[in-house]
Amino acid sequence: CFNLIVFPDARAAWHYEHTFADAPVPGCAVEHALVAANPRSASYRNLPEPQGKRYQGSVKAEVLKWDTECVGDFDQWTEKARIEFNELTSDVSVGPVNFYDFGINHIKRFKVSPDAFCQAALQVASLRYFGRHVLTYESASLRAFKRGRTDTIRSATSQMTMFARAFIDNEQSKDGGKEQVAKLLREASDVHSRISKEAAQGEGCDRHLLGLKLAAVTTGAAVPRLFQTDAWNLEF
Repeated sequence: CFNLIVFPDARAAWHYEHTFADAPVPGCAVEHALVAANPRSASYRNLPEPQGKRYQGSVKAEVLKWDTECVGDFDQWTEKARIEFNELTSDVSVGPVNFYDFGINHIKRFKVSPDAFCQAALQVASLRYFGRHVLTYESASLRAFKRGRTDTIRSATSQMTMFARAFIDNEQSKDGGKEQVAKLLREASDVHSRISKEAAQGEGCDRHLLGLKLAAVTTGAAVPRLFQTDAWNLEF
């Protein structure tokens, strides 16, 4: 399910298949491995010490192979997925930017959620660059529930888009409406924090709707018209 890549200079990367776990699972595993293996890491230890004795025996790894012969057209599906993936990634360029002007503590002093602040920045950037708003996906962990995975935080709220438009308008007009822009940002932040909490408590809409669609598909029932609308088939 995953590849562990170690470079000659001791840097390492972990590439894993998303189906079996969400980001916190391998993230905690890697952090725990780094902390446990480094005696100088006590100053930044974030995980508690194990209560039981450490396992000293060897671990036997076994390669698992999928039985794809029982799945019709499997090779065609994977080839189509490979072509579509290459088409999507061939037109993407990513470059890291280190920002040191301020951080989360500065944002919190203005009574704005750092997470909402980043979502607001995405909407402003999209409006500047593309001239339109974009849907953004942010995951909410459902690990509080048995077999819980994630739900979707619908970050592109009407309040968030109102802030982005006001920010761009104020930037272009220079009319000194910063107080109103700041007010809109706080309102957008409040809504974002509320829907984030709701999604983490199982009150999001996406997984419920997905369950309804799969229930129809797997039982042979007619798929409700909701799932054939333009809104359902938007960017994500």
